[in-house]
Amino acid sequence: MGFASADRGTVAAANHRHRIAHWLSFGSLAFLLAIISRTLPQRLLTTTAVVSLGIAIEWVQHIIYHNPVETWDIRDDAYAALAGLLLALFAISVKRTRQT
Repeated sequence: MGFASADRGTVAAANHRHRIAHWLSFGSLAFLLAIISRTLPQRLLTTTAVVSLGIAIEWVQHIIYHNPVETWDIRDDAYAALAGLLLALFAISVKRTRQT
């Protein structure tokens, strides 16, 4: 009985780390691409590209490994990309405000 609960805790911790990795990787990628983009349409396009990358990775994993498509990973990737974009927009507006 104790062994099963320890396994659940280990699985939960691994799942938590996995989600954090998705947030850090896709959020930071969207942030960096938005920072180096010059216009809002470019920033939106790069964010869309980051989300599309997340979808493509999940579909390739589905095709290669015959796993179910992990929609929760796609959701985390999309939320992280959006958060990265919003953080970049905030950083850009703060920089512009300080320059004036």
